[in-house]
Order: sequence, then C-alpha cells, then structure tokens
Amino acid sequence: SVAQSDEDIYLLTDLSGKFVAGNVSAIERFEGWRTIDWNNLPLIGKWTAKRASTAVVGTWTPVKDGFVFVGDGNGDLNDAQKLLLNGLLWGICLSIISAIIGGYLLGLRAQRRVGEMENALDAVASGQLQRRIPRSSASDDIDHVAALINATLDRLQALIENLKQISTDI
Repeated sequence: SVAQSDEDIYLLTDLSGKFVAGNVSAIERFEGWRTIDWNNLPLIGKWTAKRASTAVVGTWTPVKDGFVFVGDGNGDLNDAQKLLLNGLLWGICLSIISAIIGGYLLGLRAQRRVGEMENALDAVASGQLQRRIPRSSASDDIDHVAALINATLDRLQALIENLKQISTDI
C-alpha cells in the first residue's frame, strides 16, 4: 500500500537497498540527517495535497532485514521562520516608533527647559536681578547647567548690590 500524506516521506528497503514499501521509490542511503529538495524526490502515486514544504528533512535507520528512511517536510520550519520573522519585523517597527515618539517628547521637554532658561536670562538682562532659572527634580545635565547659571546670577546680584552700596557710601 502507498501512504500519501501531504509532507511525510518514508521508504523501507531490504538489506540490498531494494524497495519494499514506501511513498518514494528510491533514495540513496546516507549517514545522519539530510535535507532533500522536494523536487528531487521520486514520489510514488499522485500527490495532489498542497504542500508548504520546499524540502524534506530525513534520516536512514537500520531495521531488521533492511533500512527505513523517514522524512518530514520542512513546511513547519518554514511557517515558524515566517512567524518569527513577522514578529521580529513588528517588534523592530514598534521599537522604532517608540524611539521616535520618546525622542520627540524628550526633545520637547529639553526645549521647554531651555526656553525657561532663556526667559530667566532675558529678565536678568532687563534688570530683574532676583530672577532665577527653575530647577527640576530630574537632576539631569540641563538641571546642572541651571544650577551653575543660578550660582552665577547669585554672584552677579551680590556684586551689583555691593557696587550700589559703594556708590551710596561715596
């Protein structure tokens, strides 16, 4: 009898390699596992089932009075590769979109804080010596620069007040 599944291959031979049973007529015996292109298989009978496989992965095993070849189509492997590739592509796309959105939001935040610095320095330049740059709880580089600028403004305010006092004393 000839078994016809959509992707399972088997061949039983006697010790001399003569066909005993199977759904392929002849496959050269080899050691270990091997991948055989589906088009190179000498199939027996009419195979009408649609296949996802492009090749068969199989091996020969010795049995009493002969050898048996058992192989299975690589359709499951192909499907798993496609699934993993699609998942990887979606993951990469989501990562890129997240990075773009995150970068945009961080850029807006930094731009807002730099704008606050600009406003405070403009106010000091127009005579509001008590004005300082607001600090955030982030303790990041911008916050460090704001602290340095505020310290400089404190020193500048103290020097100007000393200068006014000296002018008044004179």
